[in-house]
Amino acid sequence: MSVTVPDGSSLAVGPSRMLFDAPYNPGISSGDRDPSYAVSPDNQRFLMLRAVTSSSTGNEVIVTLNWLEELKRLAPIAKH
Repeated sequence: MSVTVPDGSSLAVGPSRMLFDAPYNPGISSGDRDPSYAVSPDNQRFLMLRAVTSSSTGNEVIVTLNWLEELKRLAPIAKH
């Protein structure tokens, strides 16, 4: 939900409106301390985790082998 809060010395909140009408994972559940969303640096977009619905057609699983070696190659650890 979103509300407009105009500039000024007193708090005046406008009417609420729905921002998202889709199943998504709101985060902050029991044992989950980090929200499952992020706001873009320019404050214009959200990145959110959506719940998988039964109408999803993706039955594909991608497995990456030797990912740790690839990570070491791309981001080597500096030795002191």
